[in-house]
Amino acid sequence: MARVRVLSANDFAQFVVDYCNAMLDAGKAEAAVVRFEPIARRYRGRLLPLQALMWEAYRTLGKSEPAKTALEIMEQTYNRRWTDRQRLTAPELAEIAWFHVQFSPDPARALKVAQEALKKAPDDPFVRRVMGSAELAAGKTAASSAE
Repeated sequence: MARVRVLSANDFAQFVVDYCNAMLDAGKAEAAVVRFEPIARRYRGRLLPLQALMWEAYRTLGKSEPAKTALEIMEQTYNRRWTDRQRLTAPELAEIAWFHVQFSPDPARALKVAQEALKKAPDDPFVRRVMGSAELAAGKTAASSAE
């Protein structure tokens, strides 16, 4: 007898993000918007990877207003999280820094947040990659550090 496994909230979120990402990779931005816009609205601010993918889809389709809204949702959510930064893990801080490198862009803030993440987990590969990206975005290179 086959067993049916009920998806957890995390399984569902990962499935939605992976499915949307696959649709965008396949060049189906319009279909991704139709399918996932209602989910993005329902989970507003709680499913940030989906918001980022929706931002990408809207930009691909030349829909600047919905793209701006998706970006604002991400920014508001990350700003709220930042106010309680003492409780955040290093990867959560690195995610905020990545937002400020990739989407905002605010290189100075990205660098500040990445430095906090690095203090908490200096050996975490994700944190180190984000730190390097934040340094590059802020104009810090190996040559400028040596001077």
